Amino acid sequence: MKSYNDIKLGLLQYYEKFMSKKEKELKEAMERNDLVVANGIRKSINDMKLSFENIDEATKSYIGKKVNTMLLDIEKMSNLNSGKYFAHFDNFADIFIGKTPDETGITHNFGVELGLTKEDLSVFRGKVPSLSTTKDEFIAYANRHFGTNIPSCEDMMLMEEFKSKSNISRDEFVHYAELYRDSGKISYPDGCLMTSVQDMIDNFDEIHKEQVSNKQM
Repeated sequence: MKSYNDIKLGLLQYYEKFMSKKEKELKEAMERNDLVVANGIRKSINDMKLSFENIDEATKSYIGKKVNTMLLDIEKMSNLNSGKYFAHFDNFADIFIGKTPDETGITHNFGVELGLTKEDLSVFRGKVPSLSTTKDEFIAYANRHFGTNIPSCEDMMLMEEFKSKSNISRDEFVHYAELYRDSGKISYPDGCLMTSVQDMIDNFDEIHKEQVSNKQM
């Protein structure tokens, strides 16, 4: 797989190109006095600026999203080609990463954003990819490689439990926000952040402050 810094640099280059393009489009929209389009472009630029200013957070979330997407992809692909997956894993791996086309001539390129290789996929050899133990093994492998903290399947379940809790402490919410980031939940597919952990915590604090104020009234 690519290194953490390679992915980080790729995101920075993408952000710069995106903002340059959008700033040009914003100028053109303002010249046309098209305020609706201009406001939409400003939102896109602001989202990208948030990502640029929080590049390490954006990189961690992007990697988490791509790893979890890849886990779903290999599960689906193995279900469609179970015989090849278990009996001819090397051939399956070559097809999965796009080294060779499948039987219909389609080249897939799964995991291309991560720079996935056949060696990386060896974690799955002889194992059922839908099992949490198999997923956790690859997640641990990815975390060692990238220096990230992508949540295990158990942690993902904990994250869902946090959502349904009526009362949650600030420490619990901070942990939830970090799990949310590291799993890729705050990242768009292109690597742009929807929000940041700090923004989530600030919002939590503001809501808590309002609740306390309302109780005192």
